[in-house]
Amino acid sequence: MDIMILEQSEGNNVKYFTLKAGNKEAFVSVHRDGTIQVCCKNASHRVWRGAGRIFDDKASALASYKSNEMRAMIEAATCGLDLNQLAATSVQ
Repeated sequence: MDIMILEQSEGNNVKYFTLKAGNKEAFVSVHRDGTIQVCCKNASHRVWRGAGRIFDDKASALASYKSNEMRAMIEAATCGLDLNQLAATSVQ
């Protein structure tokens, strides 16, 4: 499955990703404390302008989605990031 990273940015405490897989698009943010915020950009998001869901860790984020596209986008956003090291890194 092909995953496109449409946008990537970084703040003091978080890394932001906008990704697309197939016909699904999502916003994923990975925080220094290990929490992951996922917002599937679908009709519900557009109507209610929801901020998505926040998960304590990668495993719970992956377990919450059935579609392979959403799981692949979460994996892509967290791939190469050592979440334990990210949480231990001090903000400078």
